[in-house]
Amino acid sequence: MSYQYESAQKQTKYQQWTPGTAPTVIETFDVNLQAESLKSWRQQYDQISDGEFFGKLTELTLEQVHVFKEETEQALQQACEVSADSFWLGLPVQTSSTSRVNGLEVEHNKIICRPGGVAFELTTPEHFEIFGIVISQSDFHAIADRHDIALPKELFDTPRIQLPSKVLQQAHYLLDHLLKARDLRPPDHLQYDLICLMLLDIFDQYSLVCTQKSGFKHRKKVVDQVRGYLQENKDTPISVTELCDLANVSRRTLQYSFMTVLGISPLQYLRLSRLNAVRRALQANHEQRTVGEIASEWGFWHLSQFSCDYKRLFGECPSMTKRIE
Repeated sequence: MSYQYESAQKQTKYQQWTPGTAPTVIETFDVNLQAESLKSWRQQYDQISDGEFFGKLTELTLEQVHVFKEETEQALQQACEVSADSFWLGLPVQTSSTSRVNGLEVEHNKIICRPGGVAFELTTPEHFEIFGIVISQSDFHAIADRHDIALPKELFDTPRIQLPSKVLQQAHYLLDHLLKARDLRPPDHLQYDLICLMLLDIFDQYSLVCTQKSGFKHRKKVVDQVRGYLQENKDTPISVTELCDLANVSRRTLQYSFMTVLGISPLQYLRLSRLNAVRRALQANHEQRTVGEIASEWGFWHLSQFSCDYKRLFGECPSMTKRIE
């Protein structure tokens, strides 16, 4: 089965119409403001590469579907959850570095597929771009049923699906086309039809991607156990030896687990996650606490070293971080 995106446009070639909804563009210079920009999402971003942040969100919001393109300059660790009645497809624009969903690499010709109401994690590299489509689960299933496309139950348990190159290229082309502002745009119902045709192409030709590495689940379990412990002991200086004892693994296994799942070492994760937590606390500092008080709550006892690390990561001194109202 092949669905041509141009067909819906040809049907109204000689008709007069009222221009449809145009996309909006938001630019941010703060990682936490970027996380708050997407509608109907619960998100928290941690910046994990050094330098000032810049992000851009171009989005088209129709009654039945939300389409967007997110661009971020710095590498991020993202905790995400879309609204419970929705379904999200993420189509990364390929770069030399790969992204990860729940620790699994999203390689060439693969896209991300996540149901609403289920928390998941993304690790994205520097200079990253991704298209996103959010549609209600009922509409999603109705579209598939109408065109006799069976959606297996495994679809909602498999974070990645693989597409033929041509299908992925067509999807990128359509989404890029819809998200470029124009004076004359198709009416909303036609824009929605074009998106539905694209979804039909995707789910008529996709294949599930299974986790093939037998040890991945164990490594993911090790990482989750350590991260939970670090969150519960946020103000405690912690050594790698303690983390190894906690997870009952060797130093090498701990290192390999973090590099496989998150792309960074355990010590890097500890430092970066705590620096990001301090930044969020500074931005929510309605009680006017000092930088030193907030830093010490997250285990930073040497203020001068903390300030250097903070400036290297975020491109500004902690005293310059502005509170978000």
